[in-house]
Amino acid sequence: MERYRATEIMSLSEDNFSDIEYGGAFLEIHLDERFNVKADFQQFYTSRDNNSNIYIDAAKRLFHDPDQCIDFISSYEWRKIFLTLTDKFSFILPLIHDLPQIVYIYIYSEAPDKVDFKISDYPRLRAIVHEDSLNADEQLIADIELFKRDLLLVNVSNPIIREAMLHTKDTANKEDRSVIEVRDDDEYDLPVVWIQDDNDKNIIDMSSVKNKLKSITIYVNIEDCINYIQSLDNDVQIFLILSKSNSDIFLRQIVNLTKIRFIYIFQMEDNIPSTLKELSNKIRGIYFNIDDLCDHLLSDYTRSLKMLVSIFNKDKKNRTTRILHEDNAQFLWLQLLVDILIQIPHNYQTIDEMLEECKNYEKRNKSTKKAIEELRQNYKSSEVLRYYTAASFLFRLFNEALRTENIDFLFVFRFFLADVYNQLRQLYIEQFLNHQIDSLELFRGQFMTIDEFNIIKENVGRLISINSFFSTTKDYSVASIFAGFGDQNKPLGQISVLFQIEINDTGHSIKRPFASLQEISKIQDEEEILFSVGTIFRIEDVTNIPGSNQDWYVSLKLVNNDDDNEITQYRKELEQEFCHNCDLCSLGSALIKMGDYNKAERYFQIILEHVSQSQTTVPLIHTYLGIIYHNKGDYQKALEYHQTALEYYIERNHLYYYEDEIGVTYTHIGSNYNQLGKNQLALEYFTKAIQIQRSPRRNAYTFNQIALIYRDNGDYQLALEYFQKALDIDENILKLHKYNPSLATVYNNIGEIYSRLGDDENALKNLEHALNIRLKGTDSTHTDLAAIYNNLSDIYIRRKCFDKALEMLEKALEIDTQALPDNHPSLAVTHNNIALVYSGKDDLTKAIYHQEAAIKIMLKSDAKNDAARLASYQYNLGCLQFTLGNNTKALKIFEKTLKAQLEYSPKDHENLSNTYLSLSRVCEKDGNIPKALECLEKSVENARISLLPHNSAKFNIFQAQFELFKSKHFGKNERTMEKVIYVQADTFDNTSEQDEWVTRCKDELEKIPLDDFLERIRVLNTLGTIYSRKTNYQMAMKCFEDAISLHNQHHSLTLTEEQELESLMTVVYFNLARLYYRQKNWNIAFQVLEKSLRLASKQDQQNIMLAELYNFAGIMFGFKRDLSQAEHYFNMAIDIAKKCLPKNHPDLQRYCL
Repeated sequence: MERYRATEIMSLSEDNFSDIEYGGAFLEIHLDERFNVKADFQQFYTSRDNNSNIYIDAAKRLFHDPDQCIDFISSYEWRKIFLTLTDKFSFILPLIHDLPQIVYIYIYSEAPDKVDFKISDYPRLRAIVHEDSLNADEQLIADIELFKRDLLLVNVSNPIIREAMLHTKDTANKEDRSVIEVRDDDEYDLPVVWIQDDNDKNIIDMSSVKNKLKSITIYVNIEDCINYIQSLDNDVQIFLILSKSNSDIFLRQIVNLTKIRFIYIFQMEDNIPSTLKELSNKIRGIYFNIDDLCDHLLSDYTRSLKMLVSIFNKDKKNRTTRILHEDNAQFLWLQLLVDILIQIPHNYQTIDEMLEECKNYEKRNKSTKKAIEELRQNYKSSEVLRYYTAASFLFRLFNEALRTENIDFLFVFRFFLADVYNQLRQLYIEQFLNHQIDSLELFRGQFMTIDEFNIIKENVGRLISINSFFSTTKDYSVASIFAGFGDQNKPLGQISVLFQIEINDTGHSIKRPFASLQEISKIQDEEEILFSVGTIFRIEDVTNIPGSNQDWYVSLKLVNNDDDNEITQYRKELEQEFCHNCDLCSLGSALIKMGDYNKAERYFQIILEHVSQSQTTVPLIHTYLGIIYHNKGDYQKALEYHQTALEYYIERNHLYYYEDEIGVTYTHIGSNYNQLGKNQLALEYFTKAIQIQRSPRRNAYTFNQIALIYRDNGDYQLALEYFQKALDIDENILKLHKYNPSLATVYNNIGEIYSRLGDDENALKNLEHALNIRLKGTDSTHTDLAAIYNNLSDIYIRRKCFDKALEMLEKALEIDTQALPDNHPSLAVTHNNIALVYSGKDDLTKAIYHQEAAIKIMLKSDAKNDAARLASYQYNLGCLQFTLGNNTKALKIFEKTLKAQLEYSPKDHENLSNTYLSLSRVCEKDGNIPKALECLEKSVENARISLLPHNSAKFNIFQAQFELFKSKHFGKNERTMEKVIYVQADTFDNTSEQDEWVTRCKDELEKIPLDDFLERIRVLNTLGTIYSRKTNYQMAMKCFEDAISLHNQHHSLTLTEEQELESLMTVVYFNLARLYYRQKNWNIAFQVLEKSLRLASKQDQQNIMLAELYNFAGIMFGFKRDLSQAEHYFNMAIDIAKKCLPKNHPDLQRYCL
């Protein structure tokens, strides 16, 4: 007895304690042969007070008889059980494992390694431990504590009214994209029309009928009835009761109305020919008992509701069926949330919460309010499928929640969802698992719109998922009636579809069970089989009935969730991460991963309302809330939550135990400081995190955050190094699944770095890989997906593919606008990039609109102190105003930008050089030449500091601008155009800069003497390069051809001039080769490149130009699929670059990568 946790275990008479009410929401039960005592006595957990009064622990129960134990467990409808078994009683595990009351089972054994049962075979078998172990109860205690926490400390008798409200029907909130539309109660009522004789209402007990059918529209005049039906919307389907004299005459008038779904003939006397039923499949029967008629109509109605199939497309909220290859991620995450909801513990308050929500929806329906109260008093989990199959408010609202995927509403129905699932599972075990059937063929008939059907027809061979409980039948004739086969008067725009479902093996456990409802349903002869929500089928075939283009067969095959496919392993990873504990924290963290931050926040706030401040979960909840606010762009509030979490961890005085938690908190704090512009402080926290963390997963996250700091500081090589460290941990140590969103984050960041380094090929490779992971691994509305679209747009902007860039940015803007608050910095980034696109398209009005929008968002956001980013947006706006000729506005904006840069980032010399250069241009336009010269000198000075020695080509641009300015205004001829080589011209991305240089080159050509052919070739080369960047290939070609024509003229040259001409023509031929390459004229491009290589080979073999040529040759051979030659030339480029360039030079890194 030593192992049992109690102050004292006592044998007491049952008579003295017969009125004990055991447990609250849960009960701990121990089945052990050592608890066998004499008759009428029982073992109890007890404790004594100072006065020796004995108190029974009613949260624990002890048994020695397995039959009594099982009876006791089964007698409790709501309470959840934690059960321990000794070796002697472990044999009952298969018998009790699937009881819905059981949470976990624990076997206490003398020899755990000899126990026949495996935890992997029994999900509720939590642990097998040595009974004499000192920590034998460790898992049991931990599980009970977790369960108690998840009950939110609710008081069953006096429920706590929570402050954090769930959005089950808030249609005004833009973030609830799947909310249920609130409609009038009348729209929820059965669409029943009754045509009867005048005196029927006096003969038939209408109150009884109305209690069942809720609301009936009654007509005596057949013409009035027909007019009413025809006035209804086309998608309304009427259930018609006919009890009029001469029914056969009236029936022929109405049977062909397309808005009538089914007809029920009621006769109090047997005076109607039975052959009348053969007139149409719409006629469901002739009834002499009104209750039988109502029951059949209700069954048909519920079956019809369950058959409201909506094939998934991205524009529809109401979805019952989904083609998986189009939306794997959303399907996976919804499945995950449903799994969590099924397993979350619940208690008495759960049903009250659900029924109160039902009352809100049915507040004007008196009969429903009465039914709600009856259900509150009489609800039994064992009867749940009877409630489900009835045409009740519960069925209707529950299915509405499933179809709209409203997680808040599903959360309210979580216990009902769990009960339906568990009873289906129990029936599956009884009907199929214990009685293996080799194969099973089922049917389902329904109307579908042509568009819906075409989606299925076009996806033969693919998977399809059902997002509600899914009704089928063994009876082909029943399914064909619901399909409307042979009906010439189908609803407008719809066709008949009969699904033939094949199940090959029912002899093994499946994740999504199904079962026959024949013993439950009031209409037993229709042999209904109900499938669980989330069942997956494969579309095997689609064929039409010969001679009919409106009647179709669709062959489906049941797919077990554990069948091998590309998403199975990823699903298992998600389940391991989020379904291990299945609590509200799991639900909230899953919603964070989905990018649904507002819903996630509500659930964490609910937990905070109900947990004690001393509980271990409090710092974790604050951490999650901090993550949410960080993702929403409220960095200051996020910082407060993370600092509160840190204080909790430190106050516990168990720093070693919480090292990883403290480490990740340091990382989150650093990440928020980074967003607030405090980079150095952020790095200090990241360093603390690396020093204390032991978890590789946590280190990968911290490395990623450190890399972002270096990225923002412009140290791209160091940023790339840390991103690669994070990726190595994710792929090689954690071995994450290829569609895990964490991988997408790292690949996106690496792609962005390559983009900033100008390596578009590697950038696109990584970004497209990230995009593929995101589309298959997360919701298609996730904000991280928007970040990838933004980064892709940068590359398309550089390539002048403005339409493609705009397509990416519009996708990003749509996602972020829906998911983020209107002051989030990500929105500013997107508007800024859209402005760049419209600037490239010369639509300056739209460019200015989006640039100003970016600045306004930044000023409203928590990132308003990010001076560098704000200054860059202001700079872009200044350039736009200058291009429009608004010099005064441009001057003010540039001066404001310069002030901010000097105040907040005085060492950012490259951006300072750009701002000074733009100020110089404005002053020059205004005629303030001294001020223009002063700014230009400062521009060159800052460029020298920031660009030399690693980027001399870009520095030469600033130097050339300075020389041109002096030549123009002070008459000094210093052959300034010598400094404008191909690399310089190739760096102009701004349209206004390109246009300005075209003008300057043309002016320079007019001034150069005709016999100075070297200088003319130099300018023509520059002009051709700029035209090529502008995608004006015709003018670029003319410039290069003119340069080659000058070269081909025989001139008397000195040796020095000959060498200079060869160097210059090497560049000309190289630029011409790249022009052909951009036009995808590979063969001519390679021929021209060979000319450039021959000229370069005559020169110094350590000429960096040769490395550039070899690198381009490698690219060309790569396109020709000659990988051996490609590798050869890439290696030659690297060898030369290593001799000519410093180790940290970006060109060397570009060649190596």
